[in-house]
This record gives sequence, structure tokens and C-alpha cells, in this order.
Amino acid sequence: MKDELAVAIVGARFGVRGEVKLRSLSEEVEHLLKLETVTLCKGSVRKTHRISSARRHSSDVLVRFEGVETPEDARLLTGYEVRVPREQAAPLGQGEYYITDLIGLQVMLGGESVGTVKSLWNSGAHDMIDVEKLDGSIVVVPFIERYIGRVDLEANSIEVIVDWILE
Repeated sequence: MKDELAVAIVGARFGVRGEVKLRSLSEEVEHLLKLETVTLCKGSVRKTHRISSARRHSSDVLVRFEGVETPEDARLLTGYEVRVPREQAAPLGQGEYYITDLIGLQVMLGGESVGTVKSLWNSGAHDMIDVEKLDGSIVVVPFIERYIGRVDLEANSIEVIVDWILE
């Protein structure tokens, strides 16, 4: 498991004091208000920033980074991924997982590996996983109890419980 997790994306600048909107990658935002230092990543660029202020604004969090004083400075951060140590990410509830922990899991059907989880995304109705099958083709599987059985992070596997969903 990765020690660092993506928790938000830097959105648009806000106001005239150098604030930016953080869009949480989960439905949780309270943990974002408590952050003091984050790593901002975009492509191969990684930079650490201290947060000088954070406040709620609608469904987003507005933050101001130390050294970012103007709207022009803030605009340069748009699109960066906000990463934090795992222990500073939103706590998980029963049956919840960090996306990064699911990517790369072996997809099992009847005890046999049938592919690998390549990505996870939300369709609006529920989460979906893209499974790359052993033949290289990609199938989309709803990440719901009807189709997904046990998720075992220690065994690096996720169980699909109906075979036709992989066709």
C-alpha cells in the first residue's frame, strides 16, 4: 500500500488573496480543513506547500498556501493533485477503500486470476472498475455487492462473483 494518498485536486482560484478551491476526491472534506502541509503533484512536478488558511465554501474547501499571494500565483496551481500521508486522509468506513489500494489488484473468479484492476471511476450511480483481462481487453464491472465479493488487500485480490459480467 502506498504511504501517500491523493485527497483533492486544486481547482480554480478564488478571490483576490491567492486562495484556491480544493475539490475533494471523496465526499469527505473535514480532513482537508486540518491539513498543514501537502504535496502538490502534476506530471513529474512535486512541490511541498504549507497551508496558511483553510475554510469551507459550499462543497469545496478554500485554502491559501504560504507564498501564494495573488490570484495569478493561485492560478498556476490549478490542476495539481493534493497528496498527503495516509494517516491524514479521510478515515475509511466499513467496506470502504482508497482508490490507490484497489488499482493493480488481481481480479479473481472461482479462485483463478482473470485480470487486473486498471482504474476506478464513478458513473453517477455507483463506482465502476476497469478490469484488464488476461487477453488485454478491458471490461467495466460495477463495484457493488451484486458483482463483487471479497476484497483482500493483503492477498492483493478482488473477487468477482458472476462470470458473465466479464464478457
